[in-house]
Amino acid sequence: ICPMGNHERRMLDFITSPQLVAGWLRSGGDATLASFGLASSDSTETHTEALLEGLGQEMHHWLTQLPLKWLSEGLLAVHAAADPAAEPEQQNEQALLWGHRDFGRHPRQDGIWVACGHVIVPEPLAEMGRIAVDTGAWHTGVLSAAWLDGNGLRFLQVSAD
Repeated sequence: ICPMGNHERRMLDFITSPQLVAGWLRSGGDATLASFGLASSDSTETHTEALLEGLGQEMHHWLTQLPLKWLSEGLLAVHAAADPAAEPEQQNEQALLWGHRDFGRHPRQDGIWVACGHVIVPEPLAEMGRIAVDTGAWHTGVLSAAWLDGNGLRFLQVSAD
């Protein structure tokens, strides 16, 4: 399961509403454009056409179908955060994609653990009902993941070194 993140949401919003180009460029859109051989100074029309062509129909469809959350056996997987006072079904898109002011400050009372990324942590951690795995791979070269099975939780990491 791959939950929708703020970067995917911003790109899809840009494709449907090109006037949102400034916000998307600040959220990694410039790097995405560069991967398609475009400069952020190119025209907005060029951006959207090249993105749609580069993504292809299958990838574009896949991106539009990404879920905001996934819940199974006491684990809620999201991109950024969850409101610790709201049930998983009652979470709003803003919190799931961008974060929530109380996430990480107040534990959930329902026993559900929330696995997420979005906010960079020096080391992956599991505390207060939160499993955080974003170790800033784009900057640090260290990609982290959480492995959950019958033996509990362990963190996996690979390094660019």
